[in-house]
Amino acid sequence: MASVRLRGQRDYTQNVRMETSEVILDPKDAIDAAIMGKTIRDIHAGNFENMNNLGVVGGTFKVKADNSSPVVIGTETVTTLRDPNNNNATHELTDSGMVQSYLSSGMTIVSTEKRDIMG
Repeated sequence: MASVRLRGQRDYTQNVRMETSEVILDPKDAIDAAIMGKTIRDIHAGNFENMNNLGVVGGTFKVKADNSSPVVIGTETVTTLRDPNNNNATHELTDSGMVQSYLSSGMTIVSTEKRDIMG
């Protein structure tokens, strides 16, 4: 499979041209928020093959203006730790690497829960 490289404003024979040079997303719109989340995950993973499709979806589908209720766009695990060396202060962490670091410094886990990421 050929590698895909994205560029704006210019046509190249081996590249995919975006529909527009800029796609503006509104994080208050449920579809746009979902596209933003997927785009961020894809960029982080180095997966750029779907960007044009996401841009088209962002320009095609919209939520009705009167629908302002939040929508779940993902979940995250939150771990609460207690620091016995600092007046039992508590810390909420979402990164498992940081949890391990805090545990190795003497903190203890108080609770772990899954929280919805709303958009």
